[in-house]
Amino acid sequence: MNRNTIARNFYFLFGMVFFSCAVFAQDGYMTCKVTGSAVIASEDGRFVQYSSVTGGTKSGDDLILTYSLGAIGKFFISLHHINDPKKIIISAYLSDSSLEIERTSKGTIFSMQNTSVSFLNDYIRVDNKGFGALYLVRYYKNDWHGVYARFDGPTLYTQNLTFNCRHQKDQMDAVNSKISSQ
Repeated sequence: MNRNTIARNFYFLFGMVFFSCAVFAQDGYMTCKVTGSAVIASEDGRFVQYSSVTGGTKSGDDLILTYSLGAIGKFFISLHHINDPKKIIISAYLSDSSLEIERTSKGTIFSMQNTSVSFLNDYIRVDNKGFGALYLVRYYKNDWHGVYARFDGPTLYTQNLTFNCRHQKDQMDAVNSKISSQ
């Protein structure tokens, strides 16, 4: 497969996921501001630190975290650039017969083979094993802060971001309520 075919397939899949999320019953989002960015690498056996990946996310960038719940066993969450949805930081689409859903008094934990999402009242975690992890904690009403970490083994670097987020459309209670009732 050449690069153009791979890119077209990716955008088709992203469009299908995005479109399917638009018809979900419960969806919400928060806007985020990157408050810090660091890239740590090993180059020729030496420690090197950069402020960001070339052309990547940097301090001051505006992001949006969206989440959607559809029929039982379908959940989508994504953190991406506000003005360029193709610049995805991390996302998870959980819809599979092997999807495990654990309901707790504080929220829901979704997991499948390589992805786990904790969607709790005061805590959100997205862990795409091998592709990065996102952690968000509520610190006041609709205000959240968090970190994102990604390790890239072949190029020997880690990317770390910190950010501050605020709910614009808070549907966490509705999502967790819907899951509890199913």
